[in-house]
Amino acid sequence: MNLLLLVNIIFYISSCIGLYGIFKKSSINPSLAFVPVLNYLKWLKLLEKPWWWIFIFIFPGVNFLMFSVLVYCTSIYFNRRSMADVAMACFLPFIAIIRLGFDANSTLVGYPTTKEKNIVKEWVDALVFAVIAASIIRGYFLEAFTIPTSSMEKDMLIGDYLFVSKLHYGVKIPQTPVAFPFVHNNMPFSYVPSYLKSLDIPYTRMPKFTDIQRHDRVVFNFPTGDTAILGFTPQTSELQGHNYYQMVRDQAFNLYQIEHQKIPGNTSPLDDSLYMNQVVEYEQKARKLLLEDHNYTYVDYNRGNFGMINTSGFALRPIDRKENYIKRCVALPGDVLELKDGILHINGAVNEIEHTQHNYLIQFNRNIYKKERLDFKKRFDINTADLNQISENAAYIVNMSDDVFQEMELFFSANNNTKNKGLNIISAQKMNYTKEQKINPRREIYPNHPSFNWTVDNFGPLWMPKAGESIELNDSTYTLYKRCIQDYEHNKIEKRNDGFYINDQKTEAYTFKQGYYFLIGDNRHNSADSRFWGFVPHDHIVGKAVFRWLSLDPELGWFDGKIRWNRLFRIVHD
Repeated sequence: MNLLLLVNIIFYISSCIGLYGIFKKSSINPSLAFVPVLNYLKWLKLLEKPWWWIFIFIFPGVNFLMFSVLVYCTSIYFNRRSMADVAMACFLPFIAIIRLGFDANSTLVGYPTTKEKNIVKEWVDALVFAVIAASIIRGYFLEAFTIPTSSMEKDMLIGDYLFVSKLHYGVKIPQTPVAFPFVHNNMPFSYVPSYLKSLDIPYTRMPKFTDIQRHDRVVFNFPTGDTAILGFTPQTSELQGHNYYQMVRDQAFNLYQIEHQKIPGNTSPLDDSLYMNQVVEYEQKARKLLLEDHNYTYVDYNRGNFGMINTSGFALRPIDRKENYIKRCVALPGDVLELKDGILHINGAVNEIEHTQHNYLIQFNRNIYKKERLDFKKRFDINTADLNQISENAAYIVNMSDDVFQEMELFFSANNNTKNKGLNIISAQKMNYTKEQKINPRREIYPNHPSFNWTVDNFGPLWMPKAGESIELNDSTYTLYKRCIQDYEHNKIEKRNDGFYINDQKTEAYTFKQGYYFLIGDNRHNSADSRFWGFVPHDHIVGKAVFRWLSLDPELGWFDGKIRWNRLFRIVHD
C-alpha cells in the first residue's frame, strides 16, 4: 500500500474517532462522526467556520494543512491552549484530535469572548484563510518566479518577477504534498528539507487548457537535479542548482590534472586520450569525494592552482522538489532539432526567434574604464557582467544580439573618437563554436559521450521522443536515450554482448511512455540548457510564464533606473 494512502486513512479514522468524543461533549449526535462529509460539515459548524471550507480538502497537500488548522482551532475551543497543546495540534493532529475527544481535561468552553475573542479568533481566522488561500493559488493556479540569470535575455531580464500559470498545461498535483507552506525544497536559511520524502503521490496531471507550443517560455523542474550538491563555491555561487552529473565529469578531469601536476618535473602537456582510458576510475573517485567526503575539487585556471571546497553534503530530490528553471521550448515531441553554425533548425527548416544573443569577440583600441561599463549598459542595454575582458590588450567577449552589435558598430563609427574619450573598435567577429576536432575530456555537451562531438552552435540532428513512438536500439540511440528510458521512465536498461536488455528482457526497440521537449535560452552562449543536459520530460513541466508584474535592475540604484517602468504589469506574449 502507498504510504501516503495509508497516512490519509490514518488521518481520516483518527478524525472520526476524535470527532465522536468531541460531538458527544458538544451535544451533537456522536454517530454523525462516522458519516463522511457530514462529519466535517458538523465540525466546521461547531468551530464557527464557513461550511465551504470543506472544499479545501480536495487539494492534496493543502488538505493536511487544513486538518492541522481545524485541530488547532478545536484545541482552542476545548481550552487546550498551552504550547505543548498547540505543538501537538500542529504537528501530531491525528493524535491531538483523539486526545481532545476523550481526555477529561478537554472541556468545551468555546472561543474567548469579548475583546479577547476579537484579538484571537478574528486574527487567527484571517491568518488561516490567508495561508490556505495562498497555498491553493500557489500550488494549483499561479506561482511567482524570479529570473536569476541572463540565460533568457533580452526577452526576460535578470530581476524580472513573473507569474507562471499552472493551468495552461494541466496542473501537476504535488507529488510530495506534506510540506512547509511557501517553501520549495529547503527550509529558509538551511538545507533541511521542507517536505516529507516518504509521503508521495504518483505523478498525476489535471486536464490541460493547451499543449506546449513551440517558443513558449516554460518553467520546469531541472531534469538532472535529482541529486543536488549542497553548499557554495568560493564565488558564492550556490551548488544545488547545478548539474551534478557534469560536476562529476568536471571533478574527475580536475583530479587527473592535479594528480599529474604533482609529478616532479612534469612540464609536458596533459594527454587527454590517456585520461579517457582511465575516465571510469577518476569518475568513481569524483563521486566518492562528492557524496561521501563532501568535497569538491576545482582548478583555478586564472591563478594556475587548485583547491578543495567543503560542501554541505547532498540531497536526493523527487521531481517536484528539483530546482525550477525557465527556458524557451524550441522542439516538441516528434521534432528533429539541429543547430548549424548557431542557427536553429527544426525538421530541416530554420526556426529562429528575434533578438537571440551570442558572444562577440571585440578588440578595442584600449581597455574599457570602469565607469564606461555603465555607459554601455545605458546605451546598448548590455549588462556590465557581459563585458568580459579576456586579455590585457583590450580584447573582450561581449554578449549581445545581432541588432545591438550593428547598433554598436554604427555608434563607434559615427562618433569616431569625439564622444568616447578615444575608445574605438579595431575588429569584431561573432563567435562560432564548431564541431570538436578531438575528444573533449569534460564532455559538457549532451549526450556527454566521447562518440559525439557536438557543440553549443553545432548540435544534432536529434529526434525528440514522443509518447507511443518507438526507436530501434543501437549504440547511438542507447547513448542518446538511455537517461530517458532509465531515469525518466524507470526501466533497467543494459547493453550486453548479445544486445540490449530492458528489465532483463532482450529487445531491439523501445516505445516511449511520455513526450520530451528541448528547451534552450535566448542568450545562446550564456545558457545552461538542453544542449548540456538533454531532454525535459513532460512530467517535469511546471507551467507557462504569462505575466510580468515587476522588473528590477540589480546593477542600478533606486534613483538611477533600478525599476524598469516599461516592463511592469506586462503580459508575456507568445
